[in-house]
Amino acid sequence: MRTLPDYLREGLKLVIVGTNPGKVSAEKGHYYANPRNDFWKLLYDGGLVPKKLGCEDDKRLMDEYGIGLTDLAKRATPSEADLNGDEVTDGRIRLAADLEKYRPQVIAFNGKKAYKMFSRKRACELGLQAGKTSGAHVFVLPSTSRVNTGVPYEERKQYFKVLTEFLKRLSSEC
Repeated sequence: MRTLPDYLREGLKLVIVGTNPGKVSAEKGHYYANPRNDFWKLLYDGGLVPKKLGCEDDKRLMDEYGIGLTDLAKRATPSEADLNGDEVTDGRIRLAADLEKYRPQVIAFNGKKAYKMFSRKRACELGLQAGKTSGAHVFVLPSTSRVNTGVPYEERKQYFKVLTEFLKRLSSEC
């Protein structure tokens, strides 16, 4: 099973980190390609991008909008529960090195699970986290997957709007 490339480079305002690619995304070769995932809709409705995009625009997201994409673990699985401990540990090490290398302004985790796996914290709240990672602010979004979240769409959209406003405040400070 193939995986997805990291869309990372220096100078990114935001990197969004998922847990791992789903099988549909890996098969199609694009992030958040499963139609049951609201990622691309939330990106637009939450104000992070000025026009509607789709999964085929994943690299364009980095090139044109300064938003990178990656996953904690790179193996595609039907569910994040299918990852083993070694994959999570290796992914945590790889992701930490990538974040240190590229140093985005903000790291947003797509779901509490991705953040808890990376940070090794047992619990967290959605939204801006205390402290920084590799010099970046850390924000936890509700999962964009309709299957993995119990959070209604409008509430998830509000977190994307809060992230958008936070990024605007950061850019006005520079």
